[in-house]
Amino acid sequence: NPYEPDFIAKTGVRIVIGKGGMDAKTLAAMKKHGCVYVQAVGGGGAIYADAVKKVAAVSMLKEFGAAEAVWHLDVVDFRGVVAMDAHGRSLFADVAADSAAKLKGLI
Repeated sequence: NPYEPDFIAKTGVRIVIGKGGMDAKTLAAMKKHGCVYVQAVGGGGAIYADAVKKVAAVSMLKEFGAAEAVWHLDVVDFRGVVAMDAHGRSLFADVAADSAAKLKGLI
């Protein structure tokens, strides 16, 4: 996460796929550079794998290992939730704020 804003700026990556979201600096970089964060829902690996038609390339594998490398994928009908968008909106922040408000009402 701490390197993501610079990575987005320097590479022009348009989609980041992950599970847990990124911080406000990364969200700002996504807005500035037209990038989105797609949340991969846990347990959906078979669905995601079926959408991948080809691994076109893998960058930075030696430097970061398989989990953190940059995978260039050719996909068809990839299904994911855009949880952070290029307009500066974050589903993670929205859910946290809504949950905090509901919790306050319960206490």
